[in-house]
Amino acid sequence: MSGFPEKLDCHGRDVILRPGRPDMRRGKISVRLGNDKVVLSYGRGVTLADIERFLRSEKVLKWISKTTDRSNGVMRGGNAVYLLGKRYQYLVSAGVSECRFADGNLLLPPKGGHTDGESGAELPAEYAADVRRLSVKTLKRIVAERLPALIELTGLKPSKIKITSANSYWGNMNVNTHLMRISDKVIEKPPECIDYLLLHELIHIRIPNHGAAFHREMARYMPDYRDRSRLLKK
Repeated sequence: MSGFPEKLDCHGRDVILRPGRPDMRRGKISVRLGNDKVVLSYGRGVTLADIERFLRSEKVLKWISKTTDRSNGVMRGGNAVYLLGKRYQYLVSAGVSECRFADGNLLLPPKGGHTDGESGAELPAEYAADVRRLSVKTLKRIVAERLPALIELTGLKPSKIKITSANSYWGNMNVNTHLMRISDKVIEKPPECIDYLLLHELIHIRIPNHGAAFHREMARYMPDYRDRSRLLKK
């Protein structure tokens, strides 16, 4: 796998090539959306010809064409606000002192020339950092609320949970330390996707790879896990 270029072009988008995690299945190729690029990970035994053939496939072409709108969320450096599968309008209100979600809106305090009653679908840049902090705080609360039931269900528990700003993964589990990492971008997805992701990473404590045993465990605890996985990746 040595001698690969750092990136390739795929339908006008940069594709960054990265070796997969040590437990990645031999011959596997996977892709993830970054802020302005596509990150491709490859397992052992993958050749450059395999990657080029993969990037020419109709499936990848369709996937690339769907990423444009999904790359615009605040958690990915854009100006659209998504929370738990819903896109929010913002509303500037003199009645709030800090950003918060309420009554189907994202309420913002007046600042930087934005006055009471202003509203829209595209978040003003002045509020982006505040909304990111609010989204991360919301995700931490949701994880704290939903993870205990999954721990009780499986008997598996992470040593620590870390919320990251990663764009190259939704979540991962360090199989040695049992540190669970969750990307903050998952807050954009419906709650059932968050449950799926948490369970997925918990199962990796028991089964480090994505082989048949892993999928049997996922199906055992969450029969519709494949549907949730597809929804997460939309």
